Amino acid sequence: MTRLSHASPRRSTRPDSSITTRTRAVIAGSAELAAALSPREIDILRLEARGRTNREIAAQLYLSEGTVKNHVSRILSRLSLRDRTQAALRARDLGLL
Repeated sequence: MTRLSHASPRRSTRPDSSITTRTRAVIAGSAELAAALSPREIDILRLEARGRTNREIAAQLYLSEGTVKNHVSRILSRLSLRDRTQAALRARDLGLL
């Protein structure tokens, strides 16, 4: 009688390295973000990244439009970004969306 061996593929208990790398980047970026921005600025960055205008952000957060503009300027400066598009991309990369 011949015995057949059915080799089953081994399943690794280690997470996919690309997922681990991305997770580490998000965590590191979150720490960087938390150190660089206030909680209010993070809220504004999140809304800005979702395409809200300064006026819409101001209404939602009960701030003046001028205050939102000041926050946006500080966000861009603190994160060394040129414009709102870069801010939206950074927010996406940091998992804020």
